[in-house]
Amino acid sequence: MIASLSSICASAIGEWTVFPSSANYRRGEIFDNRIFLLSGNTLFSFDEQKLDDKRQYSRLTGLNGSRIFDIIVSELAQRLVIVYTDGNIDFIDTEGRVSNLPDYANKTVIGDRSIISISERDGKLYISTGFGFLIVNIAKEEFEDTLYYDISEYKDGTYGYRTSSVSEQRLAELNASAKANGVGSTSNGTLVYRDGVLLTANTEDYRSSVFNEHGILSVYDTYEDQWDIVRASEINHLFTDHTAWFQGVTSLVIDPRDNSHYYVGTFSLGIIEFNGTELGKYYNAFNNPGLNCIIPETYTTRIGGMTMNDDGYLWFMNTSVTRPLRCMTPSGNILSFPVNGYNVISNGFDRLVQARNDKYRFKWILGIRPWENCQGAIYYDGGTPEDPNDDESVSFTTLTDQDGNSYNPKYFNDIAEDKDGKMWLMTSSGPFVIDSQIDAYKNPGRVRRVKIPRNDGSNYADYLLANVDCSCVIVDANNQKWIGTTESGIYHLSADGLTQIDNFTSENSPLPSNNILALAYDDVSGTIYISCEGGCVSYLSDAVRGAQDYSGIKCYPNPVRPEYSGALHISGLKENSKVKICDINNRTIYSTISQGGSISWDLVSDSGERISAGVYFVYASSQSDKGSKVTKFLVIN
Repeated sequence: MIASLSSICASAIGEWTVFPSSANYRRGEIFDNRIFLLSGNTLFSFDEQKLDDKRQYSRLTGLNGSRIFDIIVSELAQRLVIVYTDGNIDFIDTEGRVSNLPDYANKTVIGDRSIISISERDGKLYISTGFGFLIVNIAKEEFEDTLYYDISEYKDGTYGYRTSSVSEQRLAELNASAKANGVGSTSNGTLVYRDGVLLTANTEDYRSSVFNEHGILSVYDTYEDQWDIVRASEINHLFTDHTAWFQGVTSLVIDPRDNSHYYVGTFSLGIIEFNGTELGKYYNAFNNPGLNCIIPETYTTRIGGMTMNDDGYLWFMNTSVTRPLRCMTPSGNILSFPVNGYNVISNGFDRLVQARNDKYRFKWILGIRPWENCQGAIYYDGGTPEDPNDDESVSFTTLTDQDGNSYNPKYFNDIAEDKDGKMWLMTSSGPFVIDSQIDAYKNPGRVRRVKIPRNDGSNYADYLLANVDCSCVIVDANNQKWIGTTESGIYHLSADGLTQIDNFTSENSPLPSNNILALAYDDVSGTIYISCEGGCVSYLSDAVRGAQDYSGIKCYPNPVRPEYSGALHISGLKENSKVKICDINNRTIYSTISQGGSISWDLVSDSGERISAGVYFVYASSQSDKGSKVTKFLVIN
């Protein structure tokens, strides 16, 4: 009997959650009295008779890949075989043991190495590739032969005909009765989080190669661990009065006054309003004179980036038309604003971010053209969103750094404001920092590149992530930066960007791929939500917002046991708390100031040595008042 491989949920700092895909089950196999079902990139199994004891399989449960191509059973070899898109192969036996055959994934192949299909016969696995067939002895779990054939003569790409032990009818029944609680698409280019609600969608995004599920909107209640899916077919029926059709989601925004109320920007149908998963009003050129269309006869209304103020003003980009910046007032009126020097984008994308830590509250616009150079703009509404007479704006296409070097990145991908009011601009040429927003407005395109000292006595430094295609960025409660890339996974950096804390990739973490499409952040729990090409995961960080008081202060782990080699985490702090750690003799061995509501300490004292066994006291005090709190932790060696 197969041993249980239970799903793991993030419950401690540093742990991951892999969110399953709730797409239709595309393959089913019966093995050792269990039904194995493949949904997107997620593998499940159920008891064959009762459909209970549901199990989810991932890299967290022992698998060696994330993007599954197909599964197949060999009754003769008594194995369930999992073949991944990169050619990696896993075997699960009747005891639940997982073994791995990575030879083809690691091999350099001249020619088309893509996998077309798989089949099994007489205990052998036949993998059809672009250059021929690979033959695997399943019982021995080793490659046996390679056949270089013109595979076009095989109608289904395999030796023999592929059959599955779960029929199409049975798959349809299981899709109706045992649907996975998960995200609706394996490629989500947009993530937005607020107060327990995560929105994500399969966007019309030039960075992703997966477009088979356009318009699938997934709504995740993080408190109840429940996903709800809105599919394109549920939206199209609203628009029978004109000829435009649903082509995909471009942006999402949650109302800061009500997290069950949000807006969805689309590539063709304007803005759609939701209350929970219930469709509300929609706004486009057909029913609203405040919006413009790009194809008059179809009323195709393209929306780019969106952002919403705390006072209910919805700002958005009406892409591909003149006066692209728009604002929907709380009363429902839509106003339009010109942006100086900002060119109309044909078939382009926009990002729109409003600064909150800078007194001017500039709106930053990134215009992305998938086949041309990009452009940026800064807009100032004078603090009067309904009065355009005091508005100003500037645009730029070229960046100039502190050394006078000029850059023309192909893409401006994302931008985020940190807690100091600095803007971090992600481009295809790497990250750039804008230290002063008002200076950037006066000198558009002026930026700074973070220089990492080599510390080799040469006084030379290297630019941070130079020429790395940086796709997205978030700033956590500790002012640290999380930068997603298109090929190198996620970089977790210190507040100033000088220190690399982590670099998570598909090779050292459960990330489905190294192409990171979007990031979102919950500053209450510290959860980082990550969308890759191939699926969604989350990571529990130690960065949480400052507490109101010190009643919830705690240390983790406590006690610190001999086998533990990680950091000590102290949470429940006020913002900018002064933290002092003392030994039993009240000697200070470490002190710091928290950025957010927590700190992490490597248990190494200021003298450079790991602390010895004993009881240690933590003193936390606020810089704004005289209140303080004492807690303690134990180290066992």
